[in-house]
Amino acid sequence: DMVEVGNICIDKYEASRKDATETDQGSETDMAYSKKGVMPWMVNPMTSEDYEKFKAACEAAGKRLCKDDEWISACEGPERLTYSWGNDWERTTCNNVDTFCDQFCEENDIPEAACNLNENCGYEYYCFKVLPTGAFEDCTNFAGAFDISGNVWEITDTGSGYRIKGGAFNCASPVTRLKCTYAAGWKELYAGFRCCKD
Repeated sequence: DMVEVGNICIDKYEASRKDATETDQGSETDMAYSKKGVMPWMVNPMTSEDYEKFKAACEAAGKRLCKDDEWISACEGPERLTYSWGNDWERTTCNNVDTFCDQFCEENDIPEAACNLNENCGYEYYCFKVLPTGAFEDCTNFAGAFDISGNVWEITDTGSGYRIKGGAFNCASPVTRLKCTYAAGWKELYAGFRCCKD
């Protein structure tokens, strides 16, 4: 359930709960799991209490919350990429606000020429959604960890608190916010996490 990144291992998938399913994130909070095909564990808004719960859930799994620099290294990889998948923005590689704009147009008989595929088109069509872990086959980092960019924001441990990284399925300006180096400065968002291990 983990992949090797430098001298640590990082969860292959965003953290989920034991009783998570493909359509429901479940309710058990005793331990974090790294599992494909289930709804990620997420909260909105993000609070310091949730940060403590996330840390405890990783520890119960014999792991720990990923440090901020570890998460960035896992996202950028040895080549110091802009996004987890590469340096060029690709609207449909990872789950973001604009991923399903063309699908919305097709399903609603909007002609191709009239279909808005510009950044933030998902807000015009309201077609964004969180998806089960690992749903995007190409949304991986160099080591094979899924959804580091997109789906839900991910909490990292700074040593004195937390940062919010990775962008999400519903955030505006995905070209900027899914970058490996971007950190959210607000707490009203869908935040999840993944665990690391030495």
